[in-house]
Amino acid sequence: WQTQNAERWREYYLSFQQDKQQLQQLKQSDNLEQEQKFELAVLTERVYGVEAAISLYKQCYQDNPQHGGVCFYLGKALLNQKDKAGLALLDQAIILDMKAIKPSAELAYQFLIDLGEVEQAEQYLQHWQNQHTIDIAAEQERSYFNPTDSFSMVQWEQEPLDKLIILLDSIKGVDGIRR
Repeated sequence: WQTQNAERWREYYLSFQQDKQQLQQLKQSDNLEQEQKFELAVLTERVYGVEAAISLYKQCYQDNPQHGGVCFYLGKALLNQKDKAGLALLDQAIILDMKAIKPSAELAYQFLIDLGEVEQAEQYLQHWQNQHTIDIAAEQERSYFNPTDSFSMVQWEQEPLDKLIILLDSIKGVDGIRR
């Protein structure tokens, strides 16, 4: 067991130490931006647990209730406390961020199943299944290329295109911009 899991534990330990270091840096900073406050909350949860982070998530939500990640993490934290108010936040996360659909649906489904509210839980299962179907179709579309596929070139106005070329030319390591 030890030899099989040693590498995984080492990676976890290094990641945890990195999280602690980032957390300390953010705690020492003054006037954090909204995204930094959210990162502080997430790192606090990773290092000290959800109970330590919930007040930070609430503050982030007060500052920006339209942030999908904040809605997701606060919703998850409230469900962890057996608070049904977390469901509304997960619903909001689903609306605000496509990437939150499946994890939000999974959390809500399990929470409602645990409460014995199977009918309402099935709605979240349907959300998950719908998104899963979309994900599979998108993956299939991206993985298949037919030599007869046609691609349309984006028509840019010359002035913004020239500015972009100048910007790309100024980046070290970017060579060979075709005009």
